[in-house]
Amino acid sequence: MIVDLVTHVMPRVVMEKIEKLPKRFGAMGDDVASFTQLFDLDERFRTMEEFGEYRQIISLSGPSLEEIANRAQGTELSKVANDAMADMVRRFPDRFPGFLAALSLHDVDDAVKELTRAGDGLGAVGVQVFTEVGDRAFDDPQFEPVLAAAAARNLMILLHPARTPDSAEFKTEPQSLFGVWQTLSWPFMTSVVMWRLICRGVFDKFPDIKILAHHLGGIIPYHANRVERGLQIELNRTAAEAGDSGRKFEKTAREYLRMYYGDTAMHGAVDPVRCGLSFFGPGHVAFASDAPFGSVKAAFNMIDALGLDDAVRRQIEQRTAEHLTGLRF
Repeated sequence: MIVDLVTHVMPRVVMEKIEKLPKRFGAMGDDVASFTQLFDLDERFRTMEEFGEYRQIISLSGPSLEEIANRAQGTELSKVANDAMADMVRRFPDRFPGFLAALSLHDVDDAVKELTRAGDGLGAVGVQVFTEVGDRAFDDPQFEPVLAAAAARNLMILLHPARTPDSAEFKTEPQSLFGVWQTLSWPFMTSVVMWRLICRGVFDKFPDIKILAHHLGGIIPYHANRVERGLQIELNRTAAEAGDSGRKFEKTAREYLRMYYGDTAMHGAVDPVRCGLSFFGPGHVAFASDAPFGSVKAAFNMIDALGLDDAVRRQIEQRTAEHLTGLRF
């Protein structure tokens, strides 16, 4: 059994509501609709049939609800999306054994209520959050109740990158140029929020929390020594400034970083996945294609090219997903 932990959908009922919003699909634009397998399940199933015993965990496609909707709209869209995804899981359990709940974090109380409804009532196996929530980072303490609610229910958290063209790389420019905001800034922002969550003490407050950093941890595995050294300096400084009554870090930077999980959604690239496996270890890496934005076939070819032994391959293709979702295949 092969479990694809990160694949995206856009149920038609959600798409129709988004199309009526003033911002529509935000920075991602109407090109979202060109990925027809987001909503055309017949087409999606034809692709899935090529790969035998293969299942997808589904989550709502971007853009983030915080980017395109106000508080009331975002709360409504999250409910509609979760109802629709839960219905897909009920109707097609042999295709979609589980879903990750969509949330709108404009109102944290509303988000926690929806997380509770989705997890306790709809059977969600996790939640998806974005690195950027409007003008705030997801590690902002105001969002800690979401982390606490997910941890209390043993729900995995998919940390998905977000960025818009309005986030210029240089102060002299009005916006990001040449598509950098998405292709390069997304993995960078994943790494930024991973770092900051550690500095906020999240893994000390919630030692059993399960956070999956999409796209194999952004840039962190590829700069491991530099990142570990710099983060350790920051942890030491933060603890020293806090004094005896302040925050204490129970682990080293190296240990905290490896408490995250990563996925293989690297669009078929072999050597970066090899690097991420070395960094996180097979027990903290799950197979993912990012379908339909990423090719399922390319993801399978990448796994074949890695030349893994049977035990490691099964860990990545099935066991890590079982641990993160609580499902058994």
